[in-house]
Amino acid sequence: MATDFLSALGGGSGLNITELTENLVAAERAPYQSIIDRSKEKADVTISAYGVVKSAVETLKASFAELDDVSDLISYSINSTNTTSVTATANSDASVGSYDLQVTALSARDTWVFDGVDSLTDELGSDPMSVNVIDADGVATALALSDRSLTGIAAAINDSNIGLTATIIDTQNSVGRYRLSVTGDTGSENSFAVSIDGLSSPTQTSTASDLSFTFNGIEVTRSSNVVSDLLDGVTLDFKALGSSAIEISNDTSELKQKLQNMASAFNGVQTVFNTLKTGDDADDELAGSLATDSSFRSIVSQIRSTLTAQISTASGDINYLTDLGIGFTREGFLEVDEAQLDSALADDLDDIVTALSADTEQQTVYGTASRGLAGDMFVMLDTFTRSTGVITTTINNAASRQLDYEKDLADLDSRMERIKSAYLTQFSAMEQIIGRMKSTGEFLTNQLAISTKD
Repeated sequence: MATDFLSALGGGSGLNITELTENLVAAERAPYQSIIDRSKEKADVTISAYGVVKSAVETLKASFAELDDVSDLISYSINSTNTTSVTATANSDASVGSYDLQVTALSARDTWVFDGVDSLTDELGSDPMSVNVIDADGVATALALSDRSLTGIAAAINDSNIGLTATIIDTQNSVGRYRLSVTGDTGSENSFAVSIDGLSSPTQTSTASDLSFTFNGIEVTRSSNVVSDLLDGVTLDFKALGSSAIEISNDTSELKQKLQNMASAFNGVQTVFNTLKTGDDADDELAGSLATDSSFRSIVSQIRSTLTAQISTASGDINYLTDLGIGFTREGFLEVDEAQLDSALADDLDDIVTALSADTEQQTVYGTASRGLAGDMFVMLDTFTRSTGVITTTINNAASRQLDYEKDLADLDSRMERIKSAYLTQFSAMEQIIGRMKSTGEFLTNQLAISTKD
């Protein structure tokens, strides 16, 4: 019906009323549509550009996260002259030093083995059955057995939490195929005796004893062959009798690599920021998109200011990032002077650790405590990307504006439909008037023609 109605219009005036109406509505819509489209495009670009900024900031933050704890910065190189006898590992609590070790006895554990049985599941005795243990202090413990098979006996020992381990050994012998072995922890203080109802001939195959060694000439004993309570941050693993010299020295190669990685990460971020700020690539819609954005300029400025300012936990000869041999070029990128960095790592390691981490570990991002350069950078970058941070807020605000623009477009569509309807109503009325005028004209013309004939 609407199509018939529109096609009927224009019959009186001779005008294409449908086309005229569409053109009038389009002309009225154009300026409003243009404003909304430009605004929506700007919001789209802002969301995309700040998404790139967020990714860049997260990358840079990750590089400083590798430098903000003492444990990230301190590592050691350990050399043993006889790794067959002793090996060692160290964490950040260790200290540089050299130590002479002489291993005279390794720790051992008590082991008891019982005669074999032919089945894992057959009952080995009648109720009641128990496992009877006497420890080094003469204290007796009896474990009652509800499952009297060899499997049940082993499970009862392993589940008892008395420090013993039961293992079933399949000898593949035709008689007495399965044998039970029961062991304790190493060290003489963990010696024990055991008997088990239903199993015969308990035989002790090894005897609990202590590790014995000299440390720089001092006699030392331990119950375990792995010793971590002798030197802070150092674990010694004794493997065989013999002598060995252990030397612990600083290993700065990992820290050097982390600092170089940080500089590379910053330079990658700087390249991205330069594109957003001054780029003119016609194929990149984000190039130069944040040239006049004050929030973006503030982010860039704060990052650079923190890296060039005096370090909040300056120590000794390390007061600025440049004291590590890491400084800005005229183009705004970070450049690493390896010779200067190597010298600083060799001579001022403790000061570098303090300057970067404030000698802290796993510090919270909240509060005002000193964090060192890496900690300060991490917290600052983190504030940008928090739910209330400038980056997140900017993205959310732009997304909110997009929703408003979509609503504006819907409102514009509704308004244009009303305007179109009004035009059609007016043109319909005009056609009716013109039609009546034509009819009247034709009537008068006919009457005049008749009068003239008469």
